[in-house]
Amino acid sequence: MRFFPSSRHPARTSRRSVQLLATVALSVGLFGCDTPEHQADKKIQDGLAAAEAQADGGDPAGVAKARTVYEQASAMTGLSAETRSTAKALLAQTEVESASIKIQQIDEDITAMNQLLDQIGNLARQVDRTHQDTKAFDKYDPKPAKDAIAASIAAIQGSADKPTWINDNGASIPSLAAVTQDISRLEGLIAQQHDQEKSLTDRRNQSLTDAEAAARSADASKSQQSVDEYTRASSLRKDAGNLTTQIEKVQADTKPMDAQLAMAKAQQTVLQEAIKLLQDQSAALDSGWKSLSEALMAQSSLAKQIVADGANPKPLPESADTNGMLSAVAGGSLNQKAEALGKLADQIKRERTDVETNLRDAMTHYTDASTAAQEVYQKYDRLANDPTSASKAELPAWKDLRDLYNPAKYKLDIATIQRQLGSMYLDEIASITARQQAQALVGKTLGASGLEVPAALNDPTLPDELKNASTSASDAYGKAEDAIRNLTSGTAPAPLPQVAKVELILTLYGEAQLAQVTGDKSAQEKLDAAKTARNEAVEANLPLPMLPPDLRITPSTARATGAPAT
Repeated sequence: MRFFPSSRHPARTSRRSVQLLATVALSVGLFGCDTPEHQADKKIQDGLAAAEAQADGGDPAGVAKARTVYEQASAMTGLSAETRSTAKALLAQTEVESASIKIQQIDEDITAMNQLLDQIGNLARQVDRTHQDTKAFDKYDPKPAKDAIAASIAAIQGSADKPTWINDNGASIPSLAAVTQDISRLEGLIAQQHDQEKSLTDRRNQSLTDAEAAARSADASKSQQSVDEYTRASSLRKDAGNLTTQIEKVQADTKPMDAQLAMAKAQQTVLQEAIKLLQDQSAALDSGWKSLSEALMAQSSLAKQIVADGANPKPLPESADTNGMLSAVAGGSLNQKAEALGKLADQIKRERTDVETNLRDAMTHYTDASTAAQEVYQKYDRLANDPTSASKAELPAWKDLRDLYNPAKYKLDIATIQRQLGSMYLDEIASITARQQAQALVGKTLGASGLEVPAALNDPTLPDELKNASTSASDAYGKAEDAIRNLTSGTAPAPLPQVAKVELILTLYGEAQLAQVTGDKSAQEKLDAAKTARNEAVEANLPLPMLPPDLRITPSTARATGAPAT
């Protein structure tokens, strides 16, 4: 999916940070001493810490148990604003974590859908080629037919200066030579990605080890040294979180490469089979015109088999088993693959609805956390600005906690979720568009051959679904941009404005992608705006995540901004 990362990990890092600031507040005695509220806070904080440990691994069962604890804590009365804010923020992060787990399944399902669409397209083209061959060979003697077959084989095989086999009305099919070259290129790129992922993982593990050591040192220390060690541990965890973000970006970049490699290998197999089929046809012509006539009849039968019969596929699984579904229709007919496509499309739609529910619930919880945090912020702001506090030892801690509980950070979290929603809708647009293209191809080829189009490839609801997804994406990106711009121009403490500027780059880029796929003429303007935001971030020496290819620093950009090329 198009979930380009922000400069913060969306789940684990934020959840730990939320829990840490509440722990620090308790440890320095800022919630009161031995009051009923303080005792209740301490008990709840212990429960939240235990729940955080369960959810930290990302296991769905652990996340579900943690959510129950967070929900119970959020519903309790008599708690301090600090604890209420913490519980709501942790509950929000758990919703984001749940969405992230489901997004992984959606990614797998989309990959499977793309494989099915590619297989359906190949089968439709086989039907079309069979139909065209039948029409052509009925009119000519064996020699012209053999010449046509030889030309088709040469076109399929291709060469260095002929990378395309078919280029018809925007539907381009590469030659075998081009596909083979692309496979070699992708295998090299994937190997590089794996090396980069290993390097980042080693660095992240070291940061986590150092963070744990700092945390232990903080537990063994007292007073300001303890706070300093907690702060250092938090910084190291943040570094680990940033490295996790980079790892996820590398993994996210690798995933489409893996999909492209799988598709290229599938195309290679199809092309080789097509060549074999044509070679067999050419050999059949050598046996005389009678044999050719028999072959033409077999071609017509083959077209019907491709569409309706297949090669004894298994029944489709009832459960949401993507691999089982692909296995069941391996070697199956176009109709059977279309049925699997319809089931998979419905499954993805349900999964997207679940993710949307998680993310919208997370925004609600972040809003509640922000409201409670505003109370805490105002309390510590009054303490920090009280003239009588100037000589108090707690003054630095009050100032730190005032900044830590600044509600602006939750507004940034909400804006990030809005961008992620926009990305999900953008991905839905891509899926619907791919299905529409498959419907157009199958409708054209099967109609010309007098064959019936499967119901799953004649879905009249796709235009409305595309319109709704486009509207939802535009709304989500617009809300994200408005909120982020308010943060970049507001008075939130560092590093929130800086993080918001990085988030703005990704949001503007998402809007540019949306404009491009929907045919909006403002696509280039929006991309230029994203590049401008990137340049401003570079000039401000802000740390940037791995950016999409369109936004990476090139030598010419580096000369203009003074930044190193990437």
